[in-house]
Amino acid sequence: MEIILILIMALVIDLFLGEPARVIHPVVWMGKVTSLLERGITCRPPVVQFLYGTGIVLFNIGLFAVPAYFLLLYLTELNTVLYIVIAAILLKPTFSLRELRRAALRVKRLLLEDKLDEARFELRSLVSRDTRGLSKPLLVSAAVESVAEGIGDSFVAPLFYFLKTPDIQINAIGIP
Repeated sequence: MEIILILIMALVIDLFLGEPARVIHPVVWMGKVTSLLERGITCRPPVVQFLYGTGIVLFNIGLFAVPAYFLLLYLTELNTVLYIVIAAILLKPTFSLRELRRAALRVKRLLLEDKLDEARFELRSLVSRDTRGLSKPLLVSAAVESVAEGIGDSFVAPLFYFLKTPDIQINAIGIP
């Protein structure tokens, strides 16, 4: 039951409050740590890059996921309501439905108004490729593809992982 409440609360936080400020957004901090650790490794042999990348992943898990796990484990023993609230707050930054929708609607509005240069500019928030030379049909295609990918990356994957690990969360509160 706690898992459903956590998920509902995280969705409500996303829909009504959106993303946390960049200065406190954990995903932004994960990206900053990763970028900092990546400097200078690109000129190394592939096996060194692979091993170093594995180290970066393990470091990030240790820095971000492990403390969150132990905090939630502690809160399950302390107070169920506090556990649910903190778990929802920690789950929320892993997905971004509100912002994804907002970005897609901005691009859609600009495309409907035939403001292609502005649509190309706005599309940068959805895609990583160069949008400068895209025609209107390709802009539409890029937006649709990016929203679909974004739903997979920024909602389905975190949701799947969250729902896939109920044993950890349920066992943490003592339910066999």
